[in-house]
Amino acid sequence: MNIFKTKIVIALISINLLYSTNCISQNKKFELEILENNDENDEKVVRLGYLIDSLIYSNNLKGYKNTMHFEAFLEKVNVENNLNEKDPEKINDYKKGLKKGLNNIPQNIIEEVNAGAIYDFISYSYNDYTKSYHMLFRFYGSDTGVNYHDYEVVKDKNSDTFQFSDIYIYLSGENMSQTLSRVIKAGNKNDNTSGLSKNFLYFFSATKLYKIGQYEKAYKKLLKVKYPLSEEKFFLIFKSQIAAEISLESYEKSIKQLINTFPDDPTIYLNKIDYYLLKEQYFDAIQHLDLLQTATEDDFLNYLKGTIAFMDENYAMALENLKYTIDNYPNFFEGQDSYMVLLITMKKNEEAIANLYKLSEFYEKEDLIDYFEELDDNGENLFEDFIKTKAYKKWKRKG
Repeated sequence: MNIFKTKIVIALISINLLYSTNCISQNKKFELEILENNDENDEKVVRLGYLIDSLIYSNNLKGYKNTMHFEAFLEKVNVENNLNEKDPEKINDYKKGLKKGLNNIPQNIIEEVNAGAIYDFISYSYNDYTKSYHMLFRFYGSDTGVNYHDYEVVKDKNSDTFQFSDIYIYLSGENMSQTLSRVIKAGNKNDNTSGLSKNFLYFFSATKLYKIGQYEKAYKKLLKVKYPLSEEKFFLIFKSQIAAEISLESYEKSIKQLINTFPDDPTIYLNKIDYYLLKEQYFDAIQHLDLLQTATEDDFLNYLKGTIAFMDENYAMALENLKYTIDNYPNFFEGQDSYMVLLITMKKNEEAIANLYKLSEFYEKEDLIDYFEELDDNGENLFEDFIKTKAYKKWKRKG
């Protein structure tokens, strides 16, 4: 069971999108305000965080795009310098493509949420060194695992509105602006610095092969990439994700390279956890979950700790963490399901029945009955003995 299996974040924005012909208005000059750390700004950042949350859950793509300061993002991408030329038309074409390509980010999030994923604003922080606010969002899906998006908050001096200018994506190990800067530089035929274009030719060939499921061919392309790209964090993460589709041996080799290259980097905790789970080193996985929880201050990770402890048959730790989950996230059905399975595994039927009555407060009774009594694809039912008990039949009859 690999609960951290994820999609490749780096390949979200294809280089083909950089040549869009849709028109956008010319960029206006702007000046960002230095944000002080005070209660008033705290409140504005929190409002922005919850606004983004609501826009995602209401499928409001246009509203989400309006929360981004696109000109500030463009400045970070540094299109002109990455193209290394003075052709205004080509520069403007890239900017048009970027704006269109950025639609992929909220669109992918919205599609995942519509399919049952969670995208929650969980906290904010202030960086005294950069004088900037940051918002942290948890992105969790049962199929894709856990990820975090760290939004950088800005305010234009000509506006009263707080917006975001960039997103640091934990699973890619870098900001979106860095990813796109690299895409632009790689697509610039005039840039042949240190063989960079050749390295990126292999890299983008690998992304295309990955998209059509040609994992071994994609991996072989990546093996041709030379230093310094071959030791970049985003590259090693991408390489390990492709290797995971091939074999445990190739994945282990790739993830070891990532861990050894960035041994103390907290942004690769997710990759380390994934690795330890595949190796069935559950103690190490939970240790790194603790480190990730310290870094993010996200108590939702108790659910993952409980799940891993259950896999390790450490039922006491599993019970503690899963009980915390259902108490604090009662509408999170995966947590409720894991807790019920654990109770039944531990033969704590009385506690399971008591929790079943609580579940009836959040879910339709008929849906719960169907869930507990349905057969899986193998014609089996994990709850077979439980649903035969008198206590369950009484609950089913009376509710």
